Amino acid sequence: MQMSATNNKNYLTNVQISFNINANNNTELLWELNLDTTLNMKPQIVFNSNTNQNAIMVQDLKNQVYLINNESKILFKIPVYGKIIGNVNQVDAFNNGKTQYLFNTNTQIYLLDETGKILQGYPIWIPTGTEFPLQVSDYLNDKSYQIFAIGKFYKIWCYNIQAKLQNGWNPKNYYPNPIQNIQSFNFRNELITYSINQKGKLNFYQTNGKMYSNFSFDSNMIYKYMTHEVLDSNFIKFYYIDSTNQFKVKEFHTILPIKNLLINSIKSVPIKNFVLNNSLYFLTKNGKDISIFNNVGITLFTKNLADTFNYQFELIYKNGNIHLCYLDSLQGMLYLENKGNKPIDKFPLKANYYYTFGHLMNDENYFVITANFDNKLFVYQVK
Repeated sequence: MQMSATNNKNYLTNVQISFNINANNNTELLWELNLDTTLNMKPQIVFNSNTNQNAIMVQDLKNQVYLINNESKILFKIPVYGKIIGNVNQVDAFNNGKTQYLFNTNTQIYLLDETGKILQGYPIWIPTGTEFPLQVSDYLNDKSYQIFAIGKFYKIWCYNIQAKLQNGWNPKNYYPNPIQNIQSFNFRNELITYSINQKGKLNFYQTNGKMYSNFSFDSNMIYKYMTHEVLDSNFIKFYYIDSTNQFKVKEFHTILPIKNLLINSIKSVPIKNFVLNNSLYFLTKNGKDISIFNNVGITLFTKNLADTFNYQFELIYKNGNIHLCYLDSLQGMLYLENKGNKPIDKFPLKANYYYTFGHLMNDENYFVITANFDNKLFVYQVK
């Protein structure tokens, strides 16, 4: 910008503006932060009611849990006993609009406030230990919360948010052991929990721990996987894989089943499900091939991977379309691709460990959070 005076007291102004389209649309590193060691869990974006903004919760190899704001400031760092299993649940234990963080390791259940303080009654010891994450329910939407923990030796505990054991679950004998997480839902204004045991049988339970037998499933069938989708409190769909690797859906309205439909033939289990934009999607991997299909069995896209080594997969709903995000930990690369297997600009990125893809700034912009061997946490903005 130039400005020049003239003899008649006028000013001549010259302005030149340039706009770099590529710079605006490129994925770029927002910030990086040194941790004591590298990641020991998938980073999770959580809400911090003290700052009224999103933050990042991670754990390092020293089992230290960090809460980091979206500008790279560490809000707290606290050691816990063991590696966090599954996701960190966000609760409002006092029903006052303040957020607490509820999670478990293989032997402990923790409830932390936003300063990192462990709340009264916690940690809760899981006597037999566990390999599953907690199942947390608030089916009455009154902040009362039901916390389910699966033990290794035929036990299931249920606690309220005050860390008190609930009647019928202190503990409940569950034989044989479950092979997948406990899941729960509200059906006809009652909390129903279920899991599949080692013999491939289904067990449904009521709030008081008693068996719930009003869902009519084939008792002779061996089940390998099950999840569900609640359409309203009286209408629910179950998605499951049977012993023949047939992927099916069964619908219930009130008590009576209304449909039993074959969706697809699955070549391998386990299967992973995602909820994106209020719709349910499934990803299955068979050797080097992965397939992604929706809840009516339509395959959205397939991909052939370079090898059969471990990958971390996520589905991303971005710009009105589904994208596949995956980490090749062997090659140390993080990919983001559209349905045509075309990489998004600036991908792949270098990454060696866990990653998270989501909204960090309380807006519609997407961010990738990941780490490398140098104990650094990286935050990229995806444009």
